[in-house]
Amino acid sequence: MENHIETLKSFQPISQKTPDEIPAVIQSTLDVLGSCSCLTDFTPESDKFQEISNLVLEAFKILKGVCPKGKQFQQVLLESKELLALIQHILEFAQSNENILKLRLSTVQLLFNLSVGENTYKIFNKFRETFIEGLNPEINCEGISEQEYAKYCNTNALMLFNVINTPEYAEELLESGELLKILEFSVRHTLNEEELADNVQLLLNTFVTALPETAMIYEKLPDNLRLQFLYYIHDTMREEEISQELLDKLILRFKQTSDSILKPDGTGVDTTKPKEVYSLLEIIAVASQSENEMKETVAIDGSLFLNIGCLLMSIQKLGKNPSSIFAPAQKLEQLAPNSSLPSTFETDISYKFKTLLVQTMANLLYKNKKNQELVREMDILLAILDCTNVDARNPLIKEYSIWAIRNACENNPENQQIVASLTKVGNVKSDVVSEISESVIRIQK
Repeated sequence: MENHIETLKSFQPISQKTPDEIPAVIQSTLDVLGSCSCLTDFTPESDKFQEISNLVLEAFKILKGVCPKGKQFQQVLLESKELLALIQHILEFAQSNENILKLRLSTVQLLFNLSVGENTYKIFNKFRETFIEGLNPEINCEGISEQEYAKYCNTNALMLFNVINTPEYAEELLESGELLKILEFSVRHTLNEEELADNVQLLLNTFVTALPETAMIYEKLPDNLRLQFLYYIHDTMREEEISQELLDKLILRFKQTSDSILKPDGTGVDTTKPKEVYSLLEIIAVASQSENEMKETVAIDGSLFLNIGCLLMSIQKLGKNPSSIFAPAQKLEQLAPNSSLPSTFETDISYKFKTLLVQTMANLLYKNKKNQELVREMDILLAILDCTNVDARNPLIKEYSIWAIRNACENNPENQQIVASLTKVGNVKSDVVSEISESVIRIQK
């Protein structure tokens, strides 16, 4: 074994080898690997296994360095049945300790280096289970550190990134159900507290911004992962434009499920989908204020505007009931620790939800004649006017309401007339404003 190690080390640095020298290097390295076929005869915990695996790692390091030297050398490696058999054996080992993980990592890296052009899908197809399962962030092995396993996942993510970026491969993975599995594993990585690995980030970004098939599998994600995926989409939208297909899907999903935030009896909320509805609305809100095609997509969707407006009116109706979580909080004492308002009210689905509705409508009304007409004809304008009171459950709702009214009335005489025809009967009573004013006066004294 020591002689083999010395032979392999003599080939380094491989980058300085000339093309004429590479064939001999390849043959010698493959001969060394031929003596490693007995690896499977030993248990991973044995010294002999460790000795042989170190030799394999050194040989794979040479072969990984050979790959960039030319396609003809890659082909020689791919035609080696002994090499492919050894790779298969290594990948069949259970991930019982870090030594095996290092072997698998080096093996996957070698396969990735061999995956150029038409070889990409051939290699992926032969070892597809390895690449897909290698993205799974959840392992049950105490002998493997999270950092080492993250490296392994990151390498597999890069291979999967190359595959799904080829339309015909992505379509095949969609039909087999494996594309959904890749997305699930990718989203699971965002649940960890550690920073997202570069290639996993790259893979997820592709799902969000460039892969039409994402729209077809979004609803198939488990509930917790679907919600987590929405968080990721929301963050991505602040810097990049998401794919048109995915945005269309999310808008449709919102329109189909938005009323689930209300209980059938109208007294509270249904707990099955409210968080998803809230997150979908946040995404629509970001799209409505963007400076790209996403804004145009939501602005021309009249049914979306009506859906948001009708949802606002329904919530206002529910808010008339003092016991409803949508009832305005207009007394400072309601926010005190000993008040009847739960201390967790800021985490309730109702918190900021009405503000978000009005904010989105304000954006959709901006220089939009169609929505200006809809807001009047469907009495949504009156609902917005009713939101100009201070509400501790909905910070900034008064400001967004004023902005929405301004946009609804801009160059629209009919809407201006509605606002002008309103008769002032006195100042709106707001205990929040009154109590704040009194506090200010006391401070000034």
